[in-house]
Amino acid sequence: MLLDQSKIKILLRALVLTNETELDCDACFDAMAEFAESQLSGASVPEALILIDDHIKICVDCEEQYQILKTTISEMDDLDSHQAKKT
Repeated sequence: MLLDQSKIKILLRALVLTNETELDCDACFDAMAEFAESQLSGASVPEALILIDDHIKICVDCEEQYQILKTTISEMDDLDSHQAKKT
């Protein structure tokens, strides 16, 4: 298997960001909504959710899911806000 420059960069980034305690993708996904809501509200992220942020930084798949979830929550909040103004 040949590693091109971009794959080497991804591997090196993952190595640098790896921590002693890691989450797997399932555990990350289970707490992702709570993490996204904390981020969007501007509240400080609870200590228990810091590992979510760490995992998202090294896992491309979870980072993609997180961005989709964050966008969806934001759009739902905007819709709720718009509907509340109508009433």
